[in-house]
Amino acid sequence: MRSLLPALILLVVASTGCGAGETVVVTDKAPALSNVDAQSVIAAYDRGNNQANSALDPAMLAEIEAPPLRTTSEAALRIAKKLAKTVPLITSNDTRFLVPADANWFVVMSNRVRGGVPSPRPTYTLFTRGDNGKWLATYSLLTTEDVPPADMNSAAAASAVVDFADLLIPPADLGKQLLEHYTRGLAGKDSFARSVALDDQLTNGYVVGQQVMAGRGYSLQRTLAPASHPIFALRTNDGGALVFSATTVVDSIKADAVDGAVTLNPTGNEAALLSGGSQTAPAFRVTRVQTYLTYVPKKSELKAKVLAFTDTPVETSATTQGDFQ
Repeated sequence: MRSLLPALILLVVASTGCGAGETVVVTDKAPALSNVDAQSVIAAYDRGNNQANSALDPAMLAEIEAPPLRTTSEAALRIAKKLAKTVPLITSNDTRFLVPADANWFVVMSNRVRGGVPSPRPTYTLFTRGDNGKWLATYSLLTTEDVPPADMNSAAAASAVVDFADLLIPPADLGKQLLEHYTRGLAGKDSFARSVALDDQLTNGYVVGQQVMAGRGYSLQRTLAPASHPIFALRTNDGGALVFSATTVVDSIKADAVDGAVTLNPTGNEAALLSGGSQTAPAFRVTRVQTYLTYVPKKSELKAKVLAFTDTPVETSATTQGDFQ
C-alpha cells in the first residue's frame, strides 16, 4: 500500500528586493480516502454481498450497491432464485486502490476468489458515496486484458477526468459505437483495437447467438435503448482514460414464419425473468444492461480498447410480431 502522507514539492524562487532565495512549498493533494478506510469499504461490501447472495434477496443489495451494478445484481439474484441456483461466495484479496483527491468515488483493484476459485485477472470495483454517506459498489468488472497504469500524483492520488474533450471517443458515445462494432462486424474498421472482451467474447457471443436463433427459425434484432447511466473516468499516465460506462440494449426475438412462435429455453436466464405467463409467444423483448471498462486514448493514432465487460438480461416480456421493427 502506498503512503498517504502528502508529498512536498520544493520550489526555489528568486526573492524580489533582497536577492536571497525564498522557498515556496507546493503540496499535492492526498487521496480523499485512506487505504485503511478503503479496505474497510471493500471488506464491508464483500460481507454484505455474500449475505445477499446467500439469501437470494435482491432487496438487501440497496444497502451495498448502486445502479448499474445493483440493476444487474438484482436480476442475477432473481434468476438464481427462479432456477434454484446457489451464488458462490466472493472474497477480495490483494487489494490496491485508485482514489482521486477531489471525488466522491474511488476504485478497488483486487484478485477475487469466487467459490474458492481465484480469478485469473484483477477485478475493478468502483464505489460511489450515496446520499446517506454510505459507499456503494456501482461498477464491478473482471478484466481480460492488461490495464494501462493510472496517473498518480506525488501524494498517491489518482486523477479523475472531468473534461473529455481530448479523448478519442466521448464516453457518452461508447455504448452506441460498441453496439455498432459487434453487430455490424466493424472489427479493424473503427476506433476500437482488438480485445478478448470485445471481439472474442462479446462479438463472437452475439454472432453465435444469432446463428442459434436462426437454427430455430427465429430472428434476433438488438437495438440501443434510451437510458442514463453514470460515467466515471481515471486519467492514465499516457494522458488517456480508464472509462467505466454502461448501456442498455433491447433484444427483439421473433419467429420467421408469419404464424410462428418463439419458445424460450425454460432453464435459460431470459425465461427466468418472465413475471408470468407462457414461455411461448409470437415474440419476446429482452432488456439487457451492459457495463464496460474501456481504455480511451487521447486523440491520436491509438485506438480504444475494451478491457472488461458484463452483459446481463434484466427484463423479459412477451410481445407480438407487429412490435418487431
